[in-house]
This record gives sequence, C-alpha cells and structure tokens, in this order.
Amino acid sequence: MKKDFLKEKRIMESAVKIFARDGFERATVDEIAADAGVGKGTIYRYYNSKEEILRSIFQILITELRVSLRAVTRNYENDFSGTYTAVMKHYFDFFRERKETFILINEINSQLLHDFFDFYLKEMHSLVDLIEDKVREGLIRPVKPETVLLSILGIFNIFLYREIRLGIKMTKNVFNDIHQFISIGLLTEKGIKTWKL
Repeated sequence: MKKDFLKEKRIMESAVKIFARDGFERATVDEIAADAGVGKGTIYRYYNSKEEILRSIFQILITELRVSLRAVTRNYENDFSGTYTAVMKHYFDFFRERKETFILINEINSQLLHDFFDFYLKEMHSLVDLIEDKVREGLIRPVKPETVLLSILGIFNIFLYREIRLGIKMTKNVFNDIHQFISIGLLTEKGIKTWKL
C-alpha cells in the first residue's frame, strides 16, 4: 500500500488534538477519523491501534527535537555552558510551540510515558556523550548522564506545565535562576570556575 503522507500527517495532528483534549484513554479512533476527515478504516491502514498512533507521534516529536537541538548547539561545540543554556532554552521554546503535545505527554498512562522517556534517552545520545565528556574533564560531578537529563527535563516540565496549563509565564529571571540552581549542583569546583553564570 502506498502511503499518503499528507493524510497521515492530518491523522497524527488530529490524534494529538483529540488526545490532549479528551485524554488518551477516553479518545476514540472514531473521533480522530472525524477530525482528520478520513474514515476509521483509513486510520487502521496506517496504524494498528491508538497506542501505535501515540508511539508514532512520540517518534516524530523526539526526532524533531533531536534534529533541532543539533542545529541549535552547533555553535557551542567547545562551550559546555553555552550548549547547556541553548539546549534548555530551546527545549522550553520547542514545547511552547507544541502545547497540545506537551499536554498529551503529561497526561498519558505510565507504560506509554515510560516508552516516551526510553525513546527520548536513546535519541538524545549526543547530550549523553557531552555530559560524559564533561565528567571525564572534571567539570561535572560523576553522575549518570541519564539521571542528569531526566532531572533537568523534570524541572523544566514543571515550569512548562505551569505556563501551558495554568498560564503562569516563565520569566527570564526564573529561567536564569533555574539555570544557576542546576548548574551549581551539577558542576565541580573546577567546572564552576569555567562556567558562565
């Protein structure tokens, strides 16, 4: 079967909208089909289940995030402070532009969320490598890179959630405070001396 990529894109966009609005568990393939302007059978030609639709959404999302992060960090190859700042700002802006997807990620059941984070960590290997390099250089405390990434992700998700769901904007001062809080806890004394706070 030849895929119609525009139709598939409409299905995924509708799925994000319906999942975010109704919750993954309550959303139905019928609602997704109606919103996308396709028949229910068309959806099943592309996907076997709602879970498969969701996993496809996650794969595309994380791939977009990885590719865009690579572009953002290209200018900071030897500057860990600059890379860290660019990554955190980009992550925040990335999900500000994808509010429905952010809502969806934060409201799915535990197994699908576990799948999302597993995929996230696999795709973010360049950040894992960067953290491992800085540990070897003695700039970062010896911690597991996955722990660092998930911790930073968790902190920023709280502030994203407040902004997207509660309307409490994250100011530049708050961003800088978080940045300083994370970096001071993460860096060694040697790292603090080289860091641009």
